[in-house]
Amino acid sequence: MLGDLTDAASITAPVRVDVAPLPGGTGWLVTDLEGEQNLRYGPEGAYQGVYLPRGQGPGEVEAPARVALDPFDSLWVTHGRGRAVLIGEAGAERTIVSPEQFAVDGHTPSGRPFSTAFWSPLDEGGAPMLGESVAGAIVMDREGGVLYELGPISPIPEGERGIGPTRSMQPISLAAQSDSVFLGPDPTASDVWVSRWTAEGGEPFVYSESIRQALVDPSVGPGIPFDGQTMALISSHGTGIWGLGRLTALTDAEQDRLRRELAEELGLEDASGSYFRYHPAVSNQAHRTVLFHMLDDGTVTEAVLMEGMPRGFVDQDHYFTLRESEMGVLQIRVWRFERRCDEG
Repeated sequence: MLGDLTDAASITAPVRVDVAPLPGGTGWLVTDLEGEQNLRYGPEGAYQGVYLPRGQGPGEVEAPARVALDPFDSLWVTHGRGRAVLIGEAGAERTIVSPEQFAVDGHTPSGRPFSTAFWSPLDEGGAPMLGESVAGAIVMDREGGVLYELGPISPIPEGERGIGPTRSMQPISLAAQSDSVFLGPDPTASDVWVSRWTAEGGEPFVYSESIRQALVDPSVGPGIPFDGQTMALISSHGTGIWGLGRLTALTDAEQDRLRRELAEELGLEDASGSYFRYHPAVSNQAHRTVLFHMLDDGTVTEAVLMEGMPRGFVDQDHYFTLRESEMGVLQIRVWRFERRCDEG
């Protein structure tokens, strides 16, 4: 658990929160975009204060969006439009400004930063169809310069492209197999949980049926609907890929009831916003988590079904969820996972 009720600060809202380990295993960093602050915690979860000064100057962070530890044990804290503060184990820091204003959502095995992005097609009148955007990725050098584009997942003919690529404030979580091959969720197909992304576009890689068949929970049988989506992917120490999926556990009507109850408890009338949809009082009842492992060729080796809603990976050994304490404080829980082989 990161923090307790005696802390001087906690996350502001259950959305736009990211977690990563600090360099050298010295603790954890939580970015809180709604509160425009970074919260630092010790290795055992004790709150240590707000991290990095607020602002847009060198070494300063404003409106932090994403945080990621690269293969060289340097921490990237993304904020603003294409700005990132890079922090080494010894505490030395420097500020990167991407010429194309792309943020950093993760790194390839060689340490190149990448950003998820979206392209929008044009309608018959030549205007961008913002509701029909498709996802892709931008691979950069370590100074923020664009090297090449991956995707988009559903190719748009070059002459029909409108706006793009543009930055998403809620980026898709990708796992880089190399500098030019990524694995990621497919937002265009409900039965595809993982797609393989290259410069030529995307192709289905893992279907929901493959994950359901690997579940160790016998209560999820062939006759039970397996509707869900991959929330996050991350490489597994060179032995495959870990994935976090989200399954629906309640009907839409039941979820609406939980959101209304939460709004009434807070003295509010409108319960339609993302705050209510992703608040742990609602989401941890409305969803179940699937943690699955697959090999580089897409073979799903195992999958475990758990209660609650996943939020994302912290690193190759941890993922995080949210809970609400009895005092109404939003807290982050970091979970460790590992693969174990039976004897023989």
